[in-house]
Amino acid sequence: MKNVYLFQVNYQMGHGQYTSLWLPYSVASIWAYVEQFDEIKNNFHVKDCIFKREEFKDVIDRMEDPDVCLFSHYLWNDNYNLELAKLIKERWPNVHIVFGGPQVDETASNFLLVNPHVDTVVINEGEVSLHTLLQDYLEDDVKPIYHVARRVKLEGLPSPFTDSNILQKIVDENPATKWATCIETNRGCPFKCSFCDWGSLTQSKITKFDLDKVYKEWDWIVNNGIEYVHIADANFGVFKDRDMEVTESLVSLQKEYGYPKVVDATWYKNSSEDVLKIVKKFISSGLNRGITLSVQSMDMDVLEEIKRRNMEFSNLKEIFDICNKEQIPSYTELILGLPLETFDSWCKGLCDVIE
Repeated sequence: MKNVYLFQVNYQMGHGQYTSLWLPYSVASIWAYVEQFDEIKNNFHVKDCIFKREEFKDVIDRMEDPDVCLFSHYLWNDNYNLELAKLIKERWPNVHIVFGGPQVDETASNFLLVNPHVDTVVINEGEVSLHTLLQDYLEDDVKPIYHVARRVKLEGLPSPFTDSNILQKIVDENPATKWATCIETNRGCPFKCSFCDWGSLTQSKITKFDLDKVYKEWDWIVNNGIEYVHIADANFGVFKDRDMEVTESLVSLQKEYGYPKVVDATWYKNSSEDVLKIVKKFISSGLNRGITLSVQSMDMDVLEEIKRRNMEFSNLKEIFDICNKEQIPSYTELILGLPLETFDSWCKGLCDVIE
């Protein structure tokens, strides 16, 4: 059996009885996908999943003859991952180190050039690419770059919560930790904002996970006492009837079992009264802090340049008015330094939003 190590390191919040950590949802999701295939299950074994920021020496000292190391690479673990991967490569020169995630540049050859201790990079969605990579590993024919253009089919996709033991093992072995996790009910984004890779990644299409899978995952979250959940859909609320059904089910579970404590979401960019009804349902049960209305800029030239079809200003005012009337906390975002934005236009936009 080949020894596999998974890495999705995040920051620890709090200490003692208030220690809080994120479950390594992304890397667990990808492994749940590949381990359904016999050639992977019969040839590869996950020895450990490193999910918290430990001293490098402590991590390396407990590793045993790694064959493949898979790093889920984000802005917040960029330096940590690269340094740890370098040290692992120095200790075991024959280990195959793979990086994937949003911090891996799509010009993957550049990433490999400046990080010679990384053997392979995976671009965009990782499920199919990793399956192919591990098959190639068994044939001693691993490529430096894997980039599968087609989308992952979500129907019947295994769950990292209920169809794999990685997350369950982590929770069971750390009973004093307060957990946060992501969950997806759909994947994709219809927008092509140039400051974001979400739409380009998924060809601006949204596909849905099976509702049965979603409900089983919520049950797992509740039964394991997960306190904080982020719904990682790009536009939760875009499917108003379905998303309201999910919300009502979650509110019912929280009322009965007390978990999760907080649920956050990335709300549908073109928010409407229908979305606000979902937000209000969350707030009424104490699960959510309010809605974020993504403005980004109030300058029409900037919005055109970044391919961001923003809410009409009048509509934005209308939604703020509804939020205030319904006592729904509301937030907004302005991005500093967008193309064509000037100091004066940004200040004016900020004043317009406040007004």
